[in-house]
Amino acid sequence: MPNLIHLVRKDFLLLQRYLWLLFIYMVVFSGFVQSDGSPLYGMLPGMVLILALNADMRLPNQQFLVNLPVRRSYLVLSKYVSAFVLMLIAFVFCILLNTGANVVHGQPATFNFGQMLGIFLAQIVFMAIYIPIYYWLGLKGAQYLNVAMIIVVMIGSQLSSNLLSDEDSLQLSASISTHPVATGLLGASVGILALVVSYLISRMIFARRDL
Repeated sequence: MPNLIHLVRKDFLLLQRYLWLLFIYMVVFSGFVQSDGSPLYGMLPGMVLILALNADMRLPNQQFLVNLPVRRSYLVLSKYVSAFVLMLIAFVFCILLNTGANVVHGQPATFNFGQMLGIFLAQIVFMAIYIPIYYWLGLKGAQYLNVAMIIVVMIGSQLSSNLLSDEDSLQLSASISTHPVATGLLGASVGILALVVSYLISRMIFARRDL
């Protein structure tokens, strides 16, 4: 466990160099600039995920890490823990920023539990798909993957924004909000299952890699 904590702390320290970039994204895609701040929920956590995975994935760094007295499974698990915590922090910042924008613009500071749960669950599934592909492609292939994923995040954010404003989606989120406990348990179960399967695949891929 101490090794895992130190590895997660390393990822947090490495991400500090990108704080200025994340701040720009927060401002540009927030409700303070955009008429609809919904794209921020997809853009910011998606960028945090990509940056967290790429912070120390250069070959010399990987060769140094695998030579430490730490199992490779811990190296993979630390990436999942770091990515999840950072995405959760980014998601909370999105809520606070857009809520603040609504207050400044004279709009009610409403919070739709159903919408937020659906968005965060989609981000977890995205993370569960992205990380194994990243380990599978390696550093060179991941460079192209990151470009593709940034495009997917941008397009997906806009599509999700349109879907969230749809009348049927609003009715669905309202029905979800009426049963928050059952919906939360179901969403948590789906997210945990996706992450466990994703982690097992990533661990198997990384264990076979020659570094």
